[in-house]
Amino acid sequence: MKKFFAKFTLSLAIAVAVAGCLIGQTWTANASSTPVPKSQQTLVAHLIQQLASRTNGSFYFTGPVSGGNFVARPTLATHFWLRGVTNILASSVGMIQNGHLYSDASFVTPISPRHVLSAKHMGGQGLSPSVWLLPDGSLYTNTAVVLPNGQPAREAVKGTDIMITLMQKTNPYVCKYLPDITSKVAAWKTHDFKTNPAPPFVRFHLNGRTGLTNHTSFISVGRGMGLFGGVPMTNFISFGDYTKGDVWVGGDSASPAYAIINNEAVLICVASTGGGGSAVARFTNQINAAMADLSTRNHAPVYKLTPYDVSRFPDQ
Repeated sequence: MKKFFAKFTLSLAIAVAVAGCLIGQTWTANASSTPVPKSQQTLVAHLIQQLASRTNGSFYFTGPVSGGNFVARPTLATHFWLRGVTNILASSVGMIQNGHLYSDASFVTPISPRHVLSAKHMGGQGLSPSVWLLPDGSLYTNTAVVLPNGQPAREAVKGTDIMITLMQKTNPYVCKYLPDITSKVAAWKTHDFKTNPAPPFVRFHLNGRTGLTNHTSFISVGRGMGLFGGVPMTNFISFGDYTKGDVWVGGDSASPAYAIINNEAVLICVASTGGGGSAVARFTNQINAAMADLSTRNHAPVYKLTPYDVSRFPDQ
């Protein structure tokens, strides 16, 4: 076992060294469809269409993993059903500690070229390098700016389970966030999920505890901003790993939830509980303030969150 991990650590180090030349590289896939006029399609119908057309693939995501750790160099499952979606790989796959790549509740999602978002209850990005899988199969690492006191440059957002960290290098991806779409979802306004379909989103099991050899994904019922599951699945499409139900489980903390809009993964929140997380859209002012404070105090560029433009979809 020691020999295996020594070989794995060496190959990981080589891959990371090569990927270090890719600072700032961002993958942009071609959109699968052109924007639709307001009068032709609702946002919920669009979300359903984006996912229903892909369910002939595999819900296996990244791997190979065992017990929350990668046991070999990370790769994307060959027939992953969302392969080709812009920013679907935006969240880190894990964190290097003691020569091993851990993938258990140790994820961060870039929200600017220099800032990442994670779950406060897990501490956020620390000084150990986070690892990203790039579309070409190479790996990329980044870690927090180190303060004079030796601590990472990070700031908790009060009243939320959100931690923002300033990173040393340019992030390999930058996610847009989903603004509050309540006005565009009839089921959220009427609370009638039998008559009106709930919006489908994508969540992940990134902990290796499901007993499978890969991280997995699943379509999840959206019952509000940052809230999932707990409503009837009438008029709803289902696909993915439901071995634990439509819930996040232990070890999934800080894994992302996305809306897939026009072939792009748009961040909703990261995992705090089995049924949800602090929706970015509800705390944009506080998050932007934390980002600005971290940048200003550490002489880094100031950035703000970027919302995904959903204005073309009609209100309900």
